[in-house]
Amino acid sequence: MQNSLLIQAIPYKDESPISFLLRTVKLNAHSSIYNLVGKKKYQSIVKASPNYHLADDVRFNLVLKALNINSYYTCLALERSGPTNRSPRTIGEIEVPHELFELDNIRYCPICLKENPYFKKIWLVKPIYACPDHSCFLVDSCPNCENPIRLKTGVHNCANCGFELVNAPIKKLHSVETIHW
Repeated sequence: MQNSLLIQAIPYKDESPISFLLRTVKLNAHSSIYNLVGKKKYQSIVKASPNYHLADDVRFNLVLKALNINSYYTCLALERSGPTNRSPRTIGEIEVPHELFELDNIRYCPICLKENPYFKKIWLVKPIYACPDHSCFLVDSCPNCENPIRLKTGVHNCANCGFELVNAPIKKLHSVETIHW
């Protein structure tokens, strides 16, 4: 099968699967993951993986197959440690309860995003409220329109108003409390 992509993003090791796909969308001049995959293929992926999110390994792997992208990149996805929708997901060697993930509304560090334009998996974990690298709060809504950040069209702009996400004000922390799970 011929790869229909002109250009494929090279994933970062800590990148979220949605971020990887959105960067591939942008490189291939499509408007969304849905449009990149195609309506019929995407509908069949949803039917084949009910109760899964695009960040989960099952659905993400089906999207990779539909785009003829190397299945090695499934390592970006969140693997479930059990068979149910409520099973913990894993990041590296750590099992994280599914309740601690925010898969639809994204948070990010504007400094990290400016340095490398991609969204990190760790930002999907709700108890992480600050960037460990830059000691600043993660941004969880657009500073311009105040809507939650959703990844639909790319990693650079708010899907609602087009605001450049790297221009969000930075709120520094003076101390970061240890988070125990």
